[in-house]
Amino acid sequence: MRDSDTDVSGSEPVTCPFPQLAAMSRVEQPALRNRSAAYREARDQGAVQWVPEFDAFFVLGRAEVVEVTSRPDIFSSCIARGRGAMAVEDQVRQQVIDLPEMADLVEQGYGKDAHVRAGLVADPPQHTRQRSLVAPAFRPARIRAMEEDIREVAGQLLGPVVARAAAGEEVELVEAWCKPFPLQVLARVLGVPADMVDDYARWSEGLLKPVGRLSVDDDELAEMVEARLQFDRFFSEMLLERRAHPQDDFLSDFVAGASEEGLQPLTLDEMLGILEQSVIAGHETTTKLMASAMVWLAELPGMLDRLSGDVRLIDAFVDEVLRLDAPSQYGTRQAMRDVELGGVRIPAGSAVITSWGAGNRDAAAFPDPDTFEAGRANRATHLGFGHGIHYCAGHALGRTEMRIGLSILAERVSAVELAVEGGRDGLTYAPSSMLHGPAAVPARLVVRESLVG
Repeated sequence: MRDSDTDVSGSEPVTCPFPQLAAMSRVEQPALRNRSAAYREARDQGAVQWVPEFDAFFVLGRAEVVEVTSRPDIFSSCIARGRGAMAVEDQVRQQVIDLPEMADLVEQGYGKDAHVRAGLVADPPQHTRQRSLVAPAFRPARIRAMEEDIREVAGQLLGPVVARAAAGEEVELVEAWCKPFPLQVLARVLGVPADMVDDYARWSEGLLKPVGRLSVDDDELAEMVEARLQFDRFFSEMLLERRAHPQDDFLSDFVAGASEEGLQPLTLDEMLGILEQSVIAGHETTTKLMASAMVWLAELPGMLDRLSGDVRLIDAFVDEVLRLDAPSQYGTRQAMRDVELGGVRIPAGSAVITSWGAGNRDAAAFPDPDTFEAGRANRATHLGFGHGIHYCAGHALGRTEMRIGLSILAERVSAVELAVEGGRDGLTYAPSSMLHGPAAVPARLVVRESLVG
């Protein structure tokens, strides 16, 4: 990659339409289920392509994705969720700040830094400071301290699932297992009362409305305002309470780190922005990752037997699911100057999509890229958790949840069989070009003989 020394700001990019990527932008189910075909269609013409349906340059090669995410000075993360999504979020946030019921929090600093970019949508040096301050909350010792709770939640949720399966019932695994598992774990981590878990799930879903979308309608906008109001109200009070009365928990670590001596403390708005991203990553993306794992278990007979008792293989299995079905399929950057990438000239101000999903299926990096191969020699180089300064801060928690959840599932179940005609092709996927995973996984589970009877 090199900065362009020629003025191309007034030039029109050459349109290069790709029907399957266009279908993905319209969230058509065949394209969402089989993203590999869409990526291959475009990447065969080059690692960087202008895609008019997204009004952005798609970066489809792993090496080129790494180049973009390694140069935040040239490719800003200010529109990381998509230009439309960021505009909607700013609008929603301002509406909530102006509500009379938030006046008391405004007096305590809420909304003072209303349109700040935090976490995934921040650039250095702001991001460097933010990441440094919140890092202690994600330290290994804190994650290890959560393992007992994670194991307890997994066991409690799988008990009824296995009982239903043993009685011959089909089970829809997303609602019964994949969704409540990370939701309840994160609720415990954040100190959300058990009777508010459903509320907290609704807030998360509301805040996600614009992600991977080109627009939202009035009803969805109203849902977002209500979700933002409830989320910000609840967690502002929690953060302020932990600041006054710290406990031995994640949120206290988070608040304490936010005020570390020697660095400018995080504002309340920054803390809320980072916490919101942690909630979405810890809930929505882990749900979709676990759901995709269920589909792969159905397509890989004998895999549960192999996973049983082999923690290293579980880690390798999870890495391959992340590579092939990353729950977040891309991020969006903005070119801050004219630049050349992969032989393509990108004008300043252009949106640039870093396609994790396409990079993960790049044959130049992963031979036979569409084949599931747990234990690839370079399995750690996948882009399932992103890359660069925005590599997922909560990856250790996500890995721990997947490891414990799959190990307990493998102890109790020997096979997963999709209960839908056509297998994977009969599933409905989340209606988002950015977020990826089956919305429902109806299945029959084969319960281990030792648990039957």
